[in-house]
Parts: sequence; structure tokens; C-alpha cells
Amino acid sequence: MRYILISIVLLFFSLANINLVQAEPSQLSARAAVLMDAHSGEILFGKEPHKRRAPASTTKIMTALLALESGDLERVVRISKHSAWMEIGSDIGLRPGDELTLNELLKAAMIVSANDAAVAIAEAVGGSEQSFAQLMNQKAVALGAYDTNFVNANGYSKANHYSTAYDLALITRAALANPEFLALVGTREAVIHWRNRPVELPVRNTNRLLWLYPGSIGVKTGTTVAAGECLVAAAERDGWRLIAVVLGSRQRYEDTIRLLDYGFQNFSHLQILPHQEYDTVPVENGREASVPLLTTGGIEFTCPRSEMANLETKIIPSRSFQAPINLGERLAELVVMYHGQVVGRTDLVAGRAVERRSWLDRLLDWVRPRQG
Repeated sequence: MRYILISIVLLFFSLANINLVQAEPSQLSARAAVLMDAHSGEILFGKEPHKRRAPASTTKIMTALLALESGDLERVVRISKHSAWMEIGSDIGLRPGDELTLNELLKAAMIVSANDAAVAIAEAVGGSEQSFAQLMNQKAVALGAYDTNFVNANGYSKANHYSTAYDLALITRAALANPEFLALVGTREAVIHWRNRPVELPVRNTNRLLWLYPGSIGVKTGTTVAAGECLVAAAERDGWRLIAVVLGSRQRYEDTIRLLDYGFQNFSHLQILPHQEYDTVPVENGREASVPLLTTGGIEFTCPRSEMANLETKIIPSRSFQAPINLGERLAELVVMYHGQVVGRTDLVAGRAVERRSWLDRLLDWVRPRQG
């Protein structure tokens, strides 16, 4: 067993000064907030994280996720009177009988927060908005969002329609794992096309963080009188993704930037990628002097910057590094430990085959020095 150094991705970025270590964001205007490590689901900061609140249009994160999971995005949706008459908040002016693809409706709902488009999505996927809300709640429970209940697809404030900062982070974490969702919420500008009439509507994302914050990848704004300013946001730097949620805020962008800066500046992220060369070890009696060790799986772990000294790795050999060695043969296990507890492990396999040296090879090695 031997100790080796690990490569840790240290993410100490700031909009103003990358060397500044930020204190815990205690001065948020938001009534509730969460900062989540998107990989592990660990909460790095919370303020009333489980307090039930009106989520406003952040509801549409679940609406979009279910629509994307439903299948064919190019199927044409005929707009009903119910969805066309959704004259509350933001809309794209849908009329009864209009025809748009599900994909175009998704762009409208998630980029420009169109409430009429969200209801049309619900009817197309669930048959009715009420039935779709049941699907939303079933999905919420499946994701562990137990303090969430939806009664509509667009987030318009109604009795018994609520979620929490923590639950919205959970839902967003699952949604961001869908590549189509990730591409959708990261779109800054788009054009929405109608099928039945020559309408092309340019739209610009309501999420200003896409322009304001380096590494921002989406997700969704929301505002109602009951909910206040809401924002679910995600940012990624050097492969590390954070999710920030603010509900009932007076300054949602400032609050969200404080949360993300706090995460990137005060935590360190270990990332060991799968199928990568991790180390090289010497081989006894081989025609090659060494063999590379490749990881079979990935390991990610986040800890406070101040706790880095308590993070270590070990390579535990499963056999001696002696030829012959086959390509892909398991040679060792990589174990990551934090405060002495195992937090990640993966097998290490041979990156190439190493043949055993023949008796003639060994004889020549013995003779050559004596000839000199």
C-alpha cells in the first residue's frame, strides 16, 4: 500500500477577485435559499431550505422535465381554448386552434416563461392540466421532493401549490442530467415558430444570470406577488456544477451570485475521471519497465477548502506488479478517504499488456554490464 498525490480541482473564482475567500452568505434578501453540489446532492448552504413557499414559474422546471421525458418533441400540439385564454403573467399570445410543436412550446415556456405554453404542454403530455399536475407530483415524490405539491403547470399562485428551496434544487439536479433540458435552459435567444400561420417570434431568456455570471448554464426565473422574486440557477466551472435556489427574494440575481461565489470560493472539488490514466507503476520482470493504471469509474468529492489536508488517496494493490500483465487486468484499487473515512473507490486496471521477459532477455541483461 502506498500513498500518492491526487489532482484536486480548486475552484476559487469570483466576479471581482479570485483570491477573495467569501464568508457564509448571511445577508441574503431571499426568504429561503439553498446551494447544492449538483454531483452529490450535498447542501453547502441553506436558509429555511425546507420552508414551503410559492415557487412561481420555477414550477416550469418540472413541466419541462416531464415533457422531455414524454418522447417525441416534434409532435404537433393543437392549442385549446383553456391554454389560449391563459392571460396571466407572461405569454406568447397563443390562439385556440394554433399549432406548434412540443419543442417550440418548451422554448416558449422555459426561455420567455410563457404561461400559455406551459398549459399547452400539460394538456399535450397529460391530457389535461389537472392530470398533468398529478404526474408532476408523482415525479416529485420519486425524486425525494416530499415538501412539494403542484396544482398547475405554470406556477401561477394557487392554494396548495408549493415547494421548497431544497425540493427545487433536487428537481433541478435531476433535470440537468437530461442533455436536452440543459441545452434548453442555457439558450439565451431563440425564435418560436407556429405551424398553422406565418408567425416567428424572437424571444430572449428571462434569466439575466446567463449574461451576468461566468459559467452560468441556466435554469429558471419566477415572479408572482405571493412568491416574490425567485430564481433557480446553475453554474459550472472546471467540470464542477453548483445549483442555487432563492425564493421570496428582493434581489434575486445579487442573492444568487452571492451563493454561487460562496460555493466556488470556499469549497474544493476532487474529480477523478473514469477511463483516465491515474498513475504509472514499475513492473518486475517485464519487457516494459512500467504499466499505466487506468480508472474504471469516476470519483467526485467536495469538502471545505480549509479541510483539504484531511483528504487523501491510497492505491491498494490486488497483486504484485509483476509480468505478465494483460491489458485491462485489475491490478489495484484507488481509495479516497476524508477524515479517515472512505468516500470513494474505483478499480485500477492495466492500460497496456506487459509481456514477461524471457530467460534470454534476463541473460543478456546480466551479460551486458560485464562486457562494458
